[in-house]
Amino acid sequence: MQRYRISGEICTFAGKIRKIMGIKKLLMIVGIGSAAMACSDDEVPIANPEDFEPLTISFILYGDGEDLLNPASTGNVLQDSLYIVYNGDRFVCDLSAADTTFENDGSGKPEIRYVYNVEGQFYRVFFGSFNPAGEYKGERLVLHWGEGRTNEYSFSAFVVWNGDEAVPHYQFSTIPFDGVMQASATVSEIIEK
Repeated sequence: MQRYRISGEICTFAGKIRKIMGIKKLLMIVGIGSAAMACSDDEVPIANPEDFEPLTISFILYGDGEDLLNPASTGNVLQDSLYIVYNGDRFVCDLSAADTTFENDGSGKPEIRYVYNVEGQFYRVFFGSFNPAGEYKGERLVLHWGEGRTNEYSFSAFVVWNGDEAVPHYQFSTIPFDGVMQASATVSEIIEK
């Protein structure tokens, strides 16, 4: 029987064949395992933004019993600069004239808007909208509303998968609440004309 020297080892031709067959079996098992994992049910599907209502945050400012966003109120803050800092960006609210609706264009970029509700006769500042498909978790924003006054907020809008069903989750909280500002987060709140 002929012997070969391979990588410093002496082995028989039959031994070499057994090693090659063992490696082929190993590669075949790894290949089948990889294919099975690729077809696994553990793969998380991608959420479709059109399937969810976005989260919109609205702010109502009151002080001494007055609506501080109402131009008719003597103590209004409309002459002050009202803006939100979110993810390092500054979103300045145009307080020169109130819109009657707030509808985000769905681009995924947040917007800030000063809005008047004709039926309820109240003013709000809206910020959003945040679609849960965008996976917003533990996000923070700071509202600056003149004379150095600020309020910080935290929100989340994300999707949890329950089998094949996507379940949206929304959270909103004030950090801290100073007793003057009222804020709420609503899912797709649009002020009607």
